[in-house]
Amino acid sequence: MAADAGISSNIIFTGPVSREKLANIYLAGDIYMMLSKFDTFGMVVLEAMAAGLPVIISRNVGAKTWCVKASMDLLSTTRPKPHT
Repeated sequence: MAADAGISSNIIFTGPVSREKLANIYLAGDIYMMLSKFDTFGMVVLEAMAAGLPVIISRNVGAKTWCVKASMDLLSTTRPKPHT
């Protein structure tokens, strides 16, 4: 998907990260995105916010109740219709 969008050189997909390296990963980031279809809470959203990252989450992430609109964008849960 990132390659198709032409942005793969700007994104790092880390895979699983050990707890020891997690803080440095957050601090090296520019933004945190969690676009889950369903997530009961989303502790990682709070961890990213604690590291000072702006977050973009879907409306389905439970941690949205802890986020402030000024520092977060809620994305629509509906898919846009394709252009024809």
